[in-house]
Amino acid sequence: MDLLNQNYTKNPFYYSINSYAAIAAIPLSVCGLSTNLFILILFVTESFFRKTTYHIILISVISDIISTATSLSAYVQIASGYLGVDAGLSMCQAMLYTTMASFGISMMNLCLISIDRYISIIRPLWSFYRVYKKRIVAVSETIIVLTSLLVNSPTLFLIRIHETETIMCEFAKITPLSSFYYITFVVILYIIPSLFIGIIYWRIIMYLKNYVPPGHALQQQDAERQ
Repeated sequence: MDLLNQNYTKNPFYYSINSYAAIAAIPLSVCGLSTNLFILILFVTESFFRKTTYHIILISVISDIISTATSLSAYVQIASGYLGVDAGLSMCQAMLYTTMASFGISMMNLCLISIDRYISIIRPLWSFYRVYKKRIVAVSETIIVLTSLLVNSPTLFLIRIHETETIMCEFAKITPLSSFYYITFVVILYIIPSLFIGIIYWRIIMYLKNYVPPGHALQQQDAERQ
């Protein structure tokens, strides 16, 4: 064992607790992974789900599968016994990075779905979107995935393991630079998409609330005359 590994002590009590917690989490991860795989197969094989909204959801399902599989691998490693410093750090980096990247992709996909619903409901005759819809969605999905991966990439350098427990993940000491990153991270991946979702669905609700079907006004006028 190298000198770096000797700086980390192994507490059997805490490792036992963490191992039991990991063992308990494994069935939940398997259940979540199985559900996502079932949804993936369903979306791919059934023609009913070959629509734009479901294509967007499919990307989120794939990212969730990757995230859940990574977490499951980490739980298995924790349950199997002690981890060295390098193995523990790699486990924390992989698990937290994929989880946060998956959350970012899912959040921005919800925003993309809301935009698609807005156009379909309020501007259904917009010819440009109807003609290039698949290309627009494909480009948007590419931007979403790359944005989430890039915005989360600094976390790989900020993630640490606990000084005394190599399976306990934590972030590095907060500095002005890291604080700026965390704020930017939250704004880009969560606050902006949440605002977009809220505003767009509010406009959809108000539009549907005030919507008058074609011919309905004439029918009311005829009824009033009678």
